[in-house]
Amino acid sequence: MRVRPYIIAAALAAACFVYLLSGFVAGLGAYGAAASKADAIVVLTGGKGRVEEGLRLFRTGLADVLILSGVNSASDLDSIFISSHLGDGERARIVLEKNSRSTYGNAVEVGRIVRDRGIGSLILLTSGYHMKRAERTFRRVLPAEVSIKPYAVGSPNFDGERWWQGTTLWISLVEFVKYYWYEARFAVGRGAAAET
Repeated sequence: MRVRPYIIAAALAAACFVYLLSGFVAGLGAYGAAASKADAIVVLTGGKGRVEEGLRLFRTGLADVLILSGVNSASDLDSIFISSHLGDGERARIVLEKNSRSTYGNAVEVGRIVRDRGIGSLILLTSGYHMKRAERTFRRVLPAEVSIKPYAVGSPNFDGERWWQGTTLWISLVEFVKYYWYEARFAVGRGAAAET
């Protein structure tokens, strides 16, 4: 029985996709959680543990400003930090950015804050699986002279060691597609404003 060429092509395409996906996911673990002092900490909201870790870093004195990007329009400091008592000095230095609805939007809106406040360096905090796309987007949108220091946090629903299982596989596939969609949009000079 002769194997049809389209079956061979489909098998090769599937093998290439798995190879690219596994390499992509392996690269997600390249981001650590070491931080050095910066003008601001930028937390991209939407993932478990991000806001709490951002506040913890802020309270260690690593930055003078804490920016929470992508906050729900109905939220305020008290609803976000329910179990963390904020002093007046802290409240005055926390910025809630409520306009963005995507990673690209986060970068655009944070870019405005950076320019308005003269921020020259920032710690970019998001989940490890999201950091590759987030850092790449911020580096393309923010002024080149702004120093961006990635700070990745772990996620209870993502296991980079077993990326092919359960929820981690789904997150990996979605992030893989979004990353390359962003890359394609940037390559044609249109940005990625409509994507999350």
